Formats: sequence, C-alpha cells, structure tokens
Amino acid sequence: MKRKKLKRLLCMAAAPVFCLSLFSCSDKKEEATSVQSQKEQSVQTNEGSEQIIDFALVNCLADEFSPIVNDFNKKYEGKYRAVMRQLKNTEQSKDFSNALNMEIVSGNAPDIICAFDYSLIRNLVGKGAVADLYPLIDSENSPLSREDFLSNYLTANEIDGKLIAMPVRFSISTAVAKKKNVPGVSENWTPDEMVQALENMPEETLLSVGSTEPTVNLHTFTFRSSSRYIDYNTGECTFDGEEFTNLIELSKELSDRGDDTYQEDANVFAADKALVYFGGIHNEDNFESMKTDTFGDDELIFVGNPSYDGKGGGFAYTESFGIMETSDCKEGAWLLIEEYLGDKYFESRPDGFSPLEKNLNIEDEYLDSYIRSLTDNNFYDYDVMDIIKEEAAYYYSGERTAQECTEIINNRISIKIAEQTWQT
Repeated sequence: MKRKKLKRLLCMAAAPVFCLSLFSCSDKKEEATSVQSQKEQSVQTNEGSEQIIDFALVNCLADEFSPIVNDFNKKYEGKYRAVMRQLKNTEQSKDFSNALNMEIVSGNAPDIICAFDYSLIRNLVGKGAVADLYPLIDSENSPLSREDFLSNYLTANEIDGKLIAMPVRFSISTAVAKKKNVPGVSENWTPDEMVQALENMPEETLLSVGSTEPTVNLHTFTFRSSSRYIDYNTGECTFDGEEFTNLIELSKELSDRGDDTYQEDANVFAADKALVYFGGIHNEDNFESMKTDTFGDDELIFVGNPSYDGKGGGFAYTESFGIMETSDCKEGAWLLIEEYLGDKYFESRPDGFSPLEKNLNIEDEYLDSYIRSLTDNNFYDYDVMDIIKEEAAYYYSGERTAQECTEIINNRISIKIAEQTWQT
C-alpha cells in the first residue's frame, strides 16, 4: 500500500511561518464553526426534521466523495444533509491524529470521519471516541444487515465485540511464493521458515526484489508492528523484546544475500532468481496476472509476511469510515457509509475487493478461500514506522546494537502513544 505524501511548506523566515499557521488555524476553526452553525440552524428552523451530518475527511481526497455526498443529500432531502469538510493539520506535519484529537477535545468532533490511515481510527477506540457500528447495521432503517458482509471481514474490524470501523474496499496484504520452493510451508510462515526456504535455494537467489536494501526488508518484516507490538487500549509497547530485535537483525542479514543484478530481470520470480513476492493483491485480475506473468504458471501459495504468530496475511485498506460516539446523528452517518458501499460507487473504483458478500464474485477457488480465511488487519501506522526506520538506521551504520535500537524505538513510540492517550 502506497502512502500518500504530503508536501511540506518551506518558509524563508519565522514570521511567514507564524502567519501561515495563524491563517491555517483560523481556516480550520471557521470551517468547523460553519458546520456547527448549520447543525444548530437546521434544528431551530426545521425542529429537527433535517439533521446535518458533519463529515470530516482526514487525509483523503474530497473529489472522490463529493458525488456521493451530493447523491446522498438528494436521496435524503429534508431528513439528512451531509456537509463535508477537510480536516486540516495546522502543524504542517503528517500527524493528522493530532488535528483530529484537537477537534474532539475542543467539542468540534465530526459525526463521521473517513481516514486514509486505519491506525487513526484504531487509536481512537481506546479513547472511547468511536461508536459501535453493529447496532446501526442491525437497526430497522439500515438497508444492509450483517449477513450482507463477509463475516470474517466484520470480525477483523471488531474490538471487544464492537465493530469499530468500516473500510469500504480492501486488498490482500500478504506474500506469494512458488509452492515448490517452500516445501512443507503452510500459509503464514515464520521468519525461521523463510530463512530455511531461502537457504535451500541457490546462493545467488534473492529473497525478493529490493531485498539487498535492509530498509526494504525492514518494511516487510515489521509491516504488522502497529497491530502486534502496540496495545492501543493500554498504550503498552513491546518493541524492545527478543522477537522484534531479531527482525531488525534479520533485515540487515538478508540484505547481503543474493545477486542484486537479478533485480533488473523482469522474470526474476518466474526464473527462480527471487524467492518471494511481497505486496498487495487488489483484485482478481491482479492475481491472474501474477500467476501467469510474474510466476510463470507455477502453483502459488500465500505465505504471508513472516510472523511469529502465524498471521502474516491480512486485510489492507485505503479509506476507512468511523462514526464518533458523540454524534447525535449516528443513523444518518451510517446511511452515508452504506451509500458509499453501493454498487454504483464501488464499480467506479476497481482497485479493491468489496466487503459485501454479493459483490465478491471470485472465480479462483484458492483466492476466494484465502480471502475468507483472513482474520487480521495489516494496517500501517506511518508515524510508528518512521520512528522504526530512523532508529534502525543506527544499527545498519554500526553505531548501535540492534537491542539498543529497539529499546529506543520502544521508548519513543511509548511516549508518542502516551501523548495521544485521553478519554472522552
């Protein structure tokens, strides 16, 4: 999953920066105040017959959602009206969670958010800020029911039996290898099994394309670090344990393995010059192309990103919806989400699978079975991964041991999580 990059504004002096910050902050307050005024005015003039839904986009593109909001407003005219706003980050940094947290604690919490980073919604759960979506799905006014969704998809987005988010499309986050090259390996292997399979290949064989760069391996091995090494409810982190330290060491060790000239070979996997493909599968056509073009029609197996808990594969998302616990218009907010789940809008964005059972339509039995077996979300907390990469660089340069790096990583991430810990 590619991360959307934000351009930083460069200023020549402190005064322009200060002024820019003031104007940006003013714009954000005016936008939030405008929505609040509309909500109050709607109640006063229509005696509650029309409810305003404050719909905030967090690092998402407004152009994608405008047609949906317009159609929703026409469909529910006189009952609901969604007002969309971009949540701006006044600090000019990538940490949109701070901007959302400020809105919530200042009493300007939206009714519904759509976040590019799943970790942002996951982080709000421990703060009691996110509503359970199950009662909304189960309500008489909901066009959809639980039975309309892939059951394991709903389960993957549960916390303590509550449905905390609704990503409206998904891809598969996993790794793929030829079955003949990983004998005895079942789906979702351990790092030890991965190393053993690689040692059974010719010495010049690469682990994967890009694997001669330790940072590439680090991304692969620690992709699930947010969900595995952080307890967002308690704020406890376990990056300083033996397991994570071993992954840091392995990322460097395997960078010395193989012939990096093979990376220029388009047939690197088909010719058995690289062991495993790490990446996402976004639709069935993508998978069929992988079978024939990338791997040369050999039988494939989803081995998953290497993990010690045997859960290397999972759902991955781009935009995810969450409804705020403080919203007084939860049913309307859920109807807006359902509008986006509809066929009309899903078909316009084919880069993902639908969570609705009736829309899955997977002809390949193995792919269909694997999707239905997934139980986890492989989400990526960008700020966490930035800390990991920054500190691991000291290990790669020989300035610190892996254990020293992971202790610092654990300390920095623990502080970051603690700074965001509050209860509504």
